[in-house]
Amino acid sequence: MDGWPHLLSCLALVSVIGIGSNIDNTGVGAAYGSAGIRFPHWVNGIVNGIGLASSVMGAWAGSALSAWVPLVWVQMAACLVLCGLGWYLLCSSARLPEANIRRPLAPPGWREGIALGMALSATNVASGASASLTTSLPTWAISVSIGAWGYLCLWLGNRLAHTLVSRVLGTYGGILAGVTLMVIGIRQLV
Repeated sequence: MDGWPHLLSCLALVSVIGIGSNIDNTGVGAAYGSAGIRFPHWVNGIVNGIGLASSVMGAWAGSALSAWVPLVWVQMAACLVLCGLGWYLLCSSARLPEANIRRPLAPPGWREGIALGMALSATNVASGASASLTTSLPTWAISVSIGAWGYLCLWLGNRLAHTLVSRVLGTYGGILAGVTLMVIGIRQLV
């Protein structure tokens, strides 16, 4: 399959990987936005620069492992990692009611940007590794998609935080991200 249809299907797959890896970014942006805090672009850049670097590391590690490990084992490992991460996000979201989360009153600075980047990069590592193991897409395309969609998801969640939809997503962003990761993980085996 060559030409435009192949290119469009690759772009669609890369975009789905990027969006699925960054649903939690939308929830973080919405959490700040619902508190009336605008997330600065430069802090968003720090958060997603760390996310981009972690997805590059994950994709590179996945590509290196694919040369030595049979595809079935790789698919099972990707399923276990993604389902485990999804389960962790589900349990974390269920344990932490929104009333217990203290929202900052000032816009986040570079220290908080680094902390958020590290916290949000776990899904990027797992998504980068599993995508490079199970697809023939270039690792750079996967990583760039994860980084770009991470920036857009955080910005979009922050900007739309005052509407009903984004408040629900901000409250249940971890649950939605967990379920999405588990579905993607199970899809690895099919």
